Amino acid sequence: MRRDCGENMKAMLVEPLTVGPIVGYTTDTTCRLWGRGPDAAGARVFGVARAFPAATRLPVAEGQFKMMAKFDYTGVVDLMGLVADTAYDYEIGFVRGEAAWDALPDGAPLDWNGASSGAVRTNAPPGTPAPVSFVLGSCRYLLLKWILHWGEESGDKAFRSILEQMAREVRTDCLLMVGDQIYADDFKGIDPDDHLDEFLERYRIAFGQPFIRQLMSRVPTYMILDDHEIKDAWTMDMRPGREALYAAALSAYQSYQVVHGPAFDLSGPGEVEFSRTPTRYWYKYDLGPARFFVLDTRNERYVNLAGAEPRIISTVQMSALVQWLVESPADAPKFVVSSVPMFPDDRSEIRDKWAGFPQQRRQVLEEIRSRGVRKVVFLSGDVHCSGWSELRCENDPSFRVYSVISSPFFFPGPRLGQGDRFDLRGTIPNPPHDFVIGGHGPILGDDAFTRVSLDADATVMRVDVYDRKGGLLDGVALPL
Repeated sequence: MRRDCGENMKAMLVEPLTVGPIVGYTTDTTCRLWGRGPDAAGARVFGVARAFPAATRLPVAEGQFKMMAKFDYTGVVDLMGLVADTAYDYEIGFVRGEAAWDALPDGAPLDWNGASSGAVRTNAPPGTPAPVSFVLGSCRYLLLKWILHWGEESGDKAFRSILEQMAREVRTDCLLMVGDQIYADDFKGIDPDDHLDEFLERYRIAFGQPFIRQLMSRVPTYMILDDHEIKDAWTMDMRPGREALYAAALSAYQSYQVVHGPAFDLSGPGEVEFSRTPTRYWYKYDLGPARFFVLDTRNERYVNLAGAEPRIISTVQMSALVQWLVESPADAPKFVVSSVPMFPDDRSEIRDKWAGFPQQRRQVLEEIRSRGVRKVVFLSGDVHCSGWSELRCENDPSFRVYSVISSPFFFPGPRLGQGDRFDLRGTIPNPPHDFVIGGHGPILGDDAFTRVSLDADATVMRVDVYDRKGGLLDGVALPL
């Protein structure tokens, strides 16, 4: 239970986070912060955070949250009542309390000298005409098996390059990480992770590298899983007999990727109701004039359905996506995030992509075409190459959607012949309105990240692909 502090209570030390901070779901008036506390604790642990305008040291928002052992001492807090399009500094850390405490005593003095820190800028109000620029990427390989640790430094270079761009005042409104943030089956399926402590340790190492840690402390970061957070080529058909593995993977995923995003509802200001399992992992958010719908294409995917077509998303998620497409403002750019590509088709493997679920793919595209939805862009990863392409409809010249793929942040080994891997002249049957690949850029096999930028009136989208050391590989301006 909460209690008042005594007048002579000694200031409680705010210790630095062991992983984090991560700036998560951010709006024009709120910011969600995530962090992890101590590796082991003999007492109650509480996270604390406060924010102040960048030009002052006067806190304007603060909060506390529990860090519980069953969630690996992770937690989040929403800082409320912020001003739109404003830069803030923040401090966050943890304090050790007494075992009987449900919360820190009211008015407890805190010593913030050792706290972790970061910075964030709130969004412009939704729909406000303004430039937007965000970073897209996926697939960050780290070999963490037995005594082998390999890839930490190489896998962190892309995030260093993004920080270097920001140091040159390149606008960066958010970071989108669209799958395979960890590789739980990193050793080609030999002895894959199947216990919770293995998944948690993998996240601690992956998110604890210096440059990704610094980047996520300064830029709102949005994540969605793909297969390697669980098991290669995961579908829910694989769950029978692997219930313990799936539960462990999803528990770690929830603690490290879900709770700082929009899919997780807070039970009240500054509190997280961790006892409630999320009913879905897909979500949506706004960023100035742009709208985002982040699909979950793994936890609702079934290949073998008796008497029915395979599905990559549930009917509930499909209905929510269609409703979002229709109800979003006509002139707003609409980014549909999918860990696996909608198009173009991979000649070597279609079953794991949207092409392996032709009925639902046609449904999404036909809803866009028949309802006259404009300015739709699909954002994806997964395939260990990067590039853009355009889908048109010969019988409906007004239809145009884009696909932007960015992968991997880092993956070892050669990736040759990527230009021939995709069907860049293909057709998606939808009689009498067949869809065809129109324009496209080069297919790039480098370790890379992609910067997507919109001009102030959201009529032009710029797509720039950089290698992990920051060198420009390709750039194009596309009409929306």
